[in-house]
Amino acid sequence: MRIAIFSDIHGNVISLKAVLAHIEKAQIDNLICLGDVATMGPRPKETVSLLRQLECTFIMGNHDEYVLDPEVGRSYMDAEWFVRTIRWGQSQLS
Repeated sequence: MRIAIFSDIHGNVISLKAVLAHIEKAQIDNLICLGDVATMGPRPKETVSLLRQLECTFIMGNHDEYVLDPEVGRSYMDAEWFVRTIRWGQSQLS
């Protein structure tokens, strides 16, 4: 059994597509995503949409928690740029 583990996509759908193309060529049996899929990158909505099409096991990362529950993120957010980035990512997702 061949397993591919990936993480920290951070809204970079272009890189995700490259990784998935490599995974397809490698004839992987199981996919595991270790989270941090949508924040801080340029295309969170497209990234989440592509990931939802996969048969994949997902483990929530800390950035995923921040998007789902802003109160969780507040305890980690010392930098204003980080707060703005998380909020922008939230606004891009429905």
